[in-house]
Amino acid sequence: MKAILVVLASFLAVASYAQNGTLSGTITDNVSKQPVVGAKVVFSTQFRAITDYDGNYTIADMPYGTYKGTVTMRGFDTLLITVEINQPEVTNDVLIGGSQELEEVKVIGNIAEDRKTPVAKTTLDAKAIREELGSQDLPMILNSTPGVHATEQGGGDGDARITIRGFNQRNVGVMIDGVPVNDMENGWVYWSNWFGLDNITSQIQVQRGLGATKLAMPSVGGTMNILTQNTGGKRVITARQEYGTGNFLRTSVSYKSGTLKNGWGVLFSGSYKQGNGWVDALNTQGAFYYLKVQKKINNHVISLSGFGAPQQHGQRSFQQGISYWDPAYGRAMFEGSDELYNIITRYRNDGDYNAYIQGLQSQGLDENSVQQYMTNYVDTTGAENRGVRFNEHWGYRTVNGERTVMNERRNYYHKPQITLKDFWKVNDKLSISNMAYTSIGRGGGQRYFNSSSTIITDQEGLVDWDQIIQNNQFTTFGGQQLPTIDPFYDPTMLKSSQILSASVNNHFWLGGLSQFDYEYSPHLSFAGGLDYRYYKGEHYNEVLDLLGGEYFVNTQDQNAESDMKQVGDKIGRQPWHNHRDGLVQWAGAFGQMEYSKGAWTAFVNASFVANFYKGIDYFRGKQMVLADTILEIGYDDVVTHNGQTYDRNSPGLRDHQTDWVNKNGFTFKTGANYNVTEKQNVFVNVGYLSRTPMFNNVIDNQNNRVFDTLVNENILAFEFGYGFRSKKLSLNVNGYFTNWSNRPLPFGLSIQDPNDPLEVIIVNIPGMDARHMGIEVDAAYRVHKKVTIEGMASIGDWIWNSAESVIVYGDTITFDAKGVHVGDAAQSTYAASIRWAPIKGGYIKLKYTYFDRYYTDFDPISLTGETAGRDSWQMPDYGIMSLHAGYRYKIGENTLSFRANVINLLNTRYILDGTNNRNFDEAEDNFNAQSASVFFGQGIRFNVSLGFEF
Repeated sequence: MKAILVVLASFLAVASYAQNGTLSGTITDNVSKQPVVGAKVVFSTQFRAITDYDGNYTIADMPYGTYKGTVTMRGFDTLLITVEINQPEVTNDVLIGGSQELEEVKVIGNIAEDRKTPVAKTTLDAKAIREELGSQDLPMILNSTPGVHATEQGGGDGDARITIRGFNQRNVGVMIDGVPVNDMENGWVYWSNWFGLDNITSQIQVQRGLGATKLAMPSVGGTMNILTQNTGGKRVITARQEYGTGNFLRTSVSYKSGTLKNGWGVLFSGSYKQGNGWVDALNTQGAFYYLKVQKKINNHVISLSGFGAPQQHGQRSFQQGISYWDPAYGRAMFEGSDELYNIITRYRNDGDYNAYIQGLQSQGLDENSVQQYMTNYVDTTGAENRGVRFNEHWGYRTVNGERTVMNERRNYYHKPQITLKDFWKVNDKLSISNMAYTSIGRGGGQRYFNSSSTIITDQEGLVDWDQIIQNNQFTTFGGQQLPTIDPFYDPTMLKSSQILSASVNNHFWLGGLSQFDYEYSPHLSFAGGLDYRYYKGEHYNEVLDLLGGEYFVNTQDQNAESDMKQVGDKIGRQPWHNHRDGLVQWAGAFGQMEYSKGAWTAFVNASFVANFYKGIDYFRGKQMVLADTILEIGYDDVVTHNGQTYDRNSPGLRDHQTDWVNKNGFTFKTGANYNVTEKQNVFVNVGYLSRTPMFNNVIDNQNNRVFDTLVNENILAFEFGYGFRSKKLSLNVNGYFTNWSNRPLPFGLSIQDPNDPLEVIIVNIPGMDARHMGIEVDAAYRVHKKVTIEGMASIGDWIWNSAESVIVYGDTITFDAKGVHVGDAAQSTYAASIRWAPIKGGYIKLKYTYFDRYYTDFDPISLTGETAGRDSWQMPDYGIMSLHAGYRYKIGENTLSFRANVINLLNTRYILDGTNNRNFDEAEDNFNAQSASVFFGQGIRFNVSLGFEF
């Protein structure tokens, strides 16, 4: 009996224990999608928790039953929640929001909402950025996003580029807190200017296609919106130290005040970095600062923010042939037998045609059938074999008897940006936001300028600075060394023929954005606004270092009194490098209507933009505007017209300039989303963009003239998608079709001037069309509370769609690129990852990304005659594996964190970027590996960091 009672008591104890469960989950900001730190989850005095740094909470030993509680956080609306504990482990993730500050982010930031906004999108939250970025450039973490391909190009810090759906970043709209940052002359994005943003980024949202932005953004491939953190939430101070490959060191500190009782809030972040780079001598040094001050006044949220990232870094600018970097890799690419490789190589080097034919016949081949093996053939005879880390843009310079490293290519820039915003919640239906911003950029790129020959290098292929300096001081004549004195200019000074110059690109940017959002009814809302931007880009070259000489001769400036130039003087390398200004004005208006009822949401958006362009060239002769003509008058010119003589002192002269040129464009977009069930949704959108041309396709920088042919680019885009959401699975599938007509060459085409055969002019070639279509799939599956698997597949079919004969000044220009695959980005990408959190606060993530069908970049207008309709060389496919791990340890109210990242874990050797028929050493035109110039990707590298939060 006693034994029975013991067993019964044990059973009751186990049963009693089994009636308790553990509740856990994540509290997430419903707008920024970042975890909310310090939120209180309260059911009673006994069952309560506060979220940690990752927004997670856990409440243990809750008896089975139904509980009602609250989620509270300063700056957010209080949320009432109900949970049922009916099993040992219950997960309840919560979205909170509703604060005025967060509504401002949603309105101004143009954020797409899940299961509501009918666009294809991917959002990376702050947690994912922290875990995966390491010391990479910001775009690199987007490579596992459908349709996205980012590369590091030559390997310089901040020199990354990104493409979306085959469109390079000139055609991808990049915004920071809703402020466009693409260069207003050429559309490029310089990521070195945005170092440190990861410190204060709450999320990065990539919207593929025309996107959901209300503005008249000139984006074709998609938009990338980087949203910074708000000042609300819990007060947090963080400090972090990083160390990585190439002696990379970075120190970061941040302070967030949280929402203070008097309505104020402050966010500050600062960072400093230095390193040597993975590629030889690509040194980097930079800083980052950010300050946001925010004040809530009644129904207004007013904020003033400013940030910048002064930096300098070495660059590697030139792609080279495969055997220049790694002849063994080139040899291994060959798909035939060793004997066939030797036969081809012998013929290339000795030219014995008969022996070549006999050799082919011994392999059962002839001159035609052997071509199938030539695609991936690389001749490694006498290969330089510099190594994939080699960088030709540096060398040693002897200073005071010591050899010091000196870069030939170096970028330096500082682009601070200041933004003032006012978000006014007029009432429950109407909100008005106004924003003004300015950016003042200063800096440029250093490079070698040689007026007599190519750059002098030593036996190792490095720049021989000492020899260059000696050549600037002495010359050999009649067996004697004589000083480099040119009596035509000066009887005693040494004349430099080789110098270091800087290509300076300063700019001034001013913009304003005003918009309203009005909720007409619970189902219908309207938005509209105005957008204005003014941009002035100042471009010139200047003398940085005379390298041993005392002056340099440059005749480019027609208004200069002397051609003798000293350090700091402006010079011109080529006519398009003259001292010139590019001026752009952008005035836009937009309107949008949104409908939402039941399972349906829909929108209609229209926008209009007026673009104005003007070019000023300070090196061309000054202009005298007369009633019947415009005269050009240089420093020594004397011009007679209608009996009147004009020279440099004549009143009324002005700098050489074009008139203001106006082009207008518009956008129309519409789409709808239907939530089929609580878990499934479908969407469709269609849009038409009449895009005004970029400055470089309006103003001919070589001659400072307006192009004769100015036409808008026309983009028609269609997209559909399907989504599935459950507690364990998230799935997105979408397809797209984009047709781009009148796609221009970035800087026009150079041809002979029909009025002066000795001169070259630039012309636009209209009628270049491209078609991009594809399908994209991404999914995340929560296998277990501690294990999540993610996958992605993106398969594109991007082709040029033009075969034209264009008459320009009486000459016929013919090209045939119809059906030719677009280059410069992998058309198929795949990714898979697994994240395991074995212990609380710890994680390990393994990720693999694969790139396929990657064609080298090329100029489609070069496809003529025998090369018409021919694909560029397809580079070998490759995959990259990365490992990310971290651990967070609570010390009272403080947190100690450790992170580690290993990029290219398997040390894969692969070709990263390539250009068709551009191998400078071989000068071949065979659309194959031998004639391509390439960059190899970087090998294995690491980053570790230690952080403290209190």
